[in-house]
Amino acid sequence: MRRHLSALLVGCVALGFYPNNANASVKLGAACKKEGQVSSFSGKKLFCHRKGSKLIWAVPSLVKTKPATRPIPVTTQSPSPNAEPSNEPLKPKSISERWKAIDSSALSVFNQWATKQIPTQHNIDIIWTLSENADIAASEEIKRRYDLSARFWAPYSTVTKDFRVLIANHNEVKWICDIKKVWLQINQDDCEEIESNGRRSIPTAGQLQNRNRNIDMYQVKNLEEMNTRFFIGRVEHEFTHNIFYEQSERYQKFMPCWQIEGGAEYFGILIANRLDPNSFIQARNIALETDFLGLGEKSWKVEDWVNYLNETDRTQIANRQGDTCGPVRPKIYHLVILANEYLVLKLGVPGYLQLIKDADQSSWADTVQKTFGVEKQIFYREMASYMMTQYRLARDNRWSYEALYSVPYGR
Repeated sequence: MRRHLSALLVGCVALGFYPNNANASVKLGAACKKEGQVSSFSGKKLFCHRKGSKLIWAVPSLVKTKPATRPIPVTTQSPSPNAEPSNEPLKPKSISERWKAIDSSALSVFNQWATKQIPTQHNIDIIWTLSENADIAASEEIKRRYDLSARFWAPYSTVTKDFRVLIANHNEVKWICDIKKVWLQINQDDCEEIESNGRRSIPTAGQLQNRNRNIDMYQVKNLEEMNTRFFIGRVEHEFTHNIFYEQSERYQKFMPCWQIEGGAEYFGILIANRLDPNSFIQARNIALETDFLGLGEKSWKVEDWVNYLNETDRTQIANRQGDTCGPVRPKIYHLVILANEYLVLKLGVPGYLQLIKDADQSSWADTVQKTFGVEKQIFYREMASYMMTQYRLARDNRWSYEALYSVPYGR
């Protein structure tokens, strides 16, 4: 199963400015004392800039700044017309501060669950299998993200089933499929087509469970490919599927398709950015720019969002076998992160996992009725209203994620 899109987060540092220093030694190229200081010489504004190990006066327009690894656009508050002048630099607002001023729902979930202190270690036994061509740096980064994911989930759930992770380079899909078939004891004639997405020379990530076993699979060329929008939360996404499988080995047979993939996508973003609210908002909101799907969401009313949830539900299909989410698969990675955020907003992380356990004992519709006290369609309308509001906020405030477009997509 493929996970599409998702995002590496970025941030920017606002430089502080200081009052002019009327010093006779101020001139272009001369030494200065404090980086960021501003002065003037012969009618030109000069900027105290670090060049190598020295600080010199330079023309601001000629100063080349190195882009930060996380460029987050910021703005400053406009001073009141009656305010007293101050020499103190204005403090910029971060993306999360600006977003909170618009709506606090997403950040309330983030602050309650993403920033919690997590254990320093986990007890999951992972069998790491690397191909001869696997990139070591990329492999170590994947291992680091698994460690983070396992420790995030540790207070709520662990993985007790056999767990194997394959890491290969591009064009090694046959190596992956040969191990996958034996490990899971399955026959899958189209494995190579599925695990390569039909294009062998691209990075891939996927997973599958069967017979109380988990297998996660990656084809990554180098560490640079990990620092792309495709891999924002991608490893954490795959790990979350194993947590779902731990709640019920049949979760893919009775849970809504929008939960199966959208839930892994939401938690992938949450975990990957667990200590950075600015990055979280960016990754969350860029996932909602889905014009490429051609759904026309910008004009949707609540009823349209309800229809979308019902279309991507598919729990009404009896005795679901195989990939029953296939017909709606392109639609269950993006907008539905809002549906899963709503569940966490209502129930918290433990309650979210309990839904899977409870639905295994009855049905999804009965579990909704029991948990929320209303029939499923009434609950879907409440959820749809939340999704519509959050979607419109994100699309109307493109500044909240536009910096991520400076990060390569990666596929």
